[in-house]
Amino acid sequence: MRLCAPRRLSALVLLLILVFMAGCGSDGPEPSQDPPETVDELPELPRGWEPYVNHRAGFALGRPPGWKAKAAGSSTLLTSPDRLVAVSVSADRTNEAIDFPLDAYATGAVEALDGFEDLDAADPRPFEAHYDAVAVIASGESEDGVRQRLEFIALRRDEIATYAVLVARNIERESGFYAREAGRMVRTLRGRPIG
Repeated sequence: MRLCAPRRLSALVLLLILVFMAGCGSDGPEPSQDPPETVDELPELPRGWEPYVNHRAGFALGRPPGWKAKAAGSSTLLTSPDRLVAVSVSADRTNEAIDFPLDAYATGAVEALDGFEDLDAADPRPFEAHYDAVAVIASGESEDGVRQRLEFIALRRDEIATYAVLVARNIERESGFYAREAGRMVRTLRGRPIG
């Protein structure tokens, strides 16, 4: 029996929430803020986009029309209108996340992903964003048999935070438009103090 697209993605959405709530975030002790963290204003957003702020995690980004956003503690899960693309965003302000080489941080995050068979990951590559950023692209089959394309993006706001972003899309169905929107959304990400 073939599952419909929304149900297929729901298992991936659950996986994204579990991965980022368990592995990333700033629920632990915060490093001393030197320099102190300030609000980094959002860029001008495309027409129809709205600002989205996760106060608990300390970040903001532009949300395209029709995308749903749900905060889960220090993470946010965004899903495209067709539910074929999901984006999980969290902020990690621990000393380890700030000091760890960005390439190794991104590669390690992809290697730690559970729930995929035959996960094939590329080497880290630069990702054009407001902050220093690298991306690791991977593909694999989820436990429920759906081929997924994953892009893990690590963005570093110097001496303040590393933002962990996982973009997942179902590659068995056409989702190119929303996948491109997800990339544009990540490029709008800006940091701000928690609270």
